[in-house]
Amino acid sequence: IMNLVKLDDFFPNYRTEVSPGYDITQFEVIAKGDKQVGSIETLLIDQENNRFRYFVVNLGFWIFGRKVLLPIGLGLIVDSDRRIYVEQLTQEQFKTLPEYHEDLLTDSGYETQLKAFDRQLIASIQASNDAPAFSYEQEPDFYELKDPHLQTYQEQLVKKLQTQP
Repeated sequence: IMNLVKLDDFFPNYRTEVSPGYDITQFEVIAKGDKQVGSIETLLIDQENNRFRYFVVNLGFWIFGRKVLLPIGLGLIVDSDRRIYVEQLTQEQFKTLPEYHEDLLTDSGYETQLKAFDRQLIASIQASNDAPAFSYEQEPDFYELKDPHLQTYQEQLVKKLQTQP
């Protein structure tokens, strides 16, 4: 079972205590071909090891009300532009990403479907109750932070949490 939580729930004061003036929410998300597909609504954090795992992308201006999960390792953050570039996915591929609903954060089948899409092995997967144990470390291409600024941000967040009473 996934143990994911939204950044605001994990650390409600992150905007003021971790990196004042820096907030990744509302960054534009840009697909292959420089096509804007949406904006970042929040990050999802794996509570088991305090690691960023997904961007929640709101496709609202383009597909009203639809939100999808994007593995953190696929985005390249350009702070000066307030944008996250995803050169691996086209605008059309964003349309086919599994829809994000907060109540699915405990559904291991949902993450299985997302991983399958990212690997382009199959279009959809039926999750079974006897699914093997999942480890984010088994999929570094999807979940390992490559962006140095986001790595620093994550480290500051974890450090701040560890010093709280």
